[in-house]
Amino acid sequence: MVYSQDCSVVCGSTSVRWDDYSKAAKFLVFDNFIEQVDQQAHKSLVGIDVRNVLRGYIREVSSSPKFGSTPEDDEDELDRRVMFLSSCLTDVNQFQATEPRDKIYGLHALYTSLGIPLPEVDYGKSIARVYEGAAVAMVCWSGTLKVLGDACRIHRDGPFPSWVPNWSDGNMKISTPSGNATAGSRISKSSPAALNPIQGELHVRGKIIGTVEAWTKHFTITSAFPTHSEQCDIPTFSEKATDLIGDEETLRLWIDKTRFFRQFYALLQTNPIYCDRSEPEDIAYDLFKQEIYSEPDDIFTAWLDILQYPKSKFDLTFGKDLVEKWKSATGSGAELWTEELTNCAVIMASLISNKVDNQGRAFDGSPDILEMIGQFSTNLTDKALILARLHLNDKMALGTSISSTELGDLIVLLEGADWPIVVRPTHSRWSFIGPAFVAEIMDGEAWSDENGKLGSMSNFVLA
Repeated sequence: MVYSQDCSVVCGSTSVRWDDYSKAAKFLVFDNFIEQVDQQAHKSLVGIDVRNVLRGYIREVSSSPKFGSTPEDDEDELDRRVMFLSSCLTDVNQFQATEPRDKIYGLHALYTSLGIPLPEVDYGKSIARVYEGAAVAMVCWSGTLKVLGDACRIHRDGPFPSWVPNWSDGNMKISTPSGNATAGSRISKSSPAALNPIQGELHVRGKIIGTVEAWTKHFTITSAFPTHSEQCDIPTFSEKATDLIGDEETLRLWIDKTRFFRQFYALLQTNPIYCDRSEPEDIAYDLFKQEIYSEPDDIFTAWLDILQYPKSKFDLTFGKDLVEKWKSATGSGAELWTEELTNCAVIMASLISNKVDNQGRAFDGSPDILEMIGQFSTNLTDKALILARLHLNDKMALGTSISSTELGDLIVLLEGADWPIVVRPTHSRWSFIGPAFVAEIMDGEAWSDENGKLGSMSNFVLA
């Protein structure tokens, strides 16, 4: 299907062109009937999208010169190809193969034909060993550690080394931040034998640049981003409240997210030391978007103003009246409605109802704000705020990493990684915890000195 110039999907005596089929699937799932389709349809659409990405990639590779005319063009082209093929591999966890080895072996012929040195197909190998071989192959081919982003997970699987993705885990979807923390570096070891001389180990080079400090020693706000409803300590709502969104757990979670965003922005405003001469809104936007030097827009600015309710310039009277009705119907749990919780509920009630006024006029940006919050939530799923002490200047910096990060974990920069990595020492080896986002080191600031010298590098064995 990927290589076909003119592909059709056939059912009985009826057929439809692949391009029309994929457009129809996307329309049904995302544009019109998202509430009516079965959840499995979303997973099916991922498979369709992966095939489309691969079709486009193959067409482009076959119709264009192998690489550009300059070394810079070559680097850009390689980075683009790594992005395409790594993203397809990330999404195989949504595929419906009943044999988990086929998550890799289903792509084996295609990926090996594109120069990725996947080991020979061998169903006698364990799932962990098959996935380990695929991860090493991607590292060798790409010259990067990008594939390690897929190994980031909350619950560790017994047979899997910490750095090996479990591509059969359908819930594996923790977002990795974008960055250039090692200034586009590539791994210096390029063979499977050098990278993976012993089963279960990945041998890489880099340097320790920071330590994770205790969050609660410095701040009282909760560090974990509210990803799951069971994390909420918000009271159960009445039926009147659920009429607004149709699902009580979703409403409670959105209000808890509002509390997280609101308290973190207040923390930045009252602790300018963590902004390093930047504006609090710029740091907040970078961290929520998980990108460096991103530019806040008018929607983000309006949202930050709304988050400061009741001191906001926007009028949230409709939401305030609605929440008062919720509180009166709560019953015995009324004492749980603190002032902070009430303010957060007013903000969400106003946004979801699309009843925000701006100096006597209806504000039409509420849907855009909700969409933005949804994207930020995806970026921060299963993550937590971290406080990092940077060894370079002994400064404290705010960031995010996977929520299983602990006090004393180390922050390292490894050759070929776009982002800082949190690791945990275990005897003479290191456990890979996950990528981190720390604003002050995302653009190569800690990778080399002002003269471009890397300094001493250490060997790390991830296990």
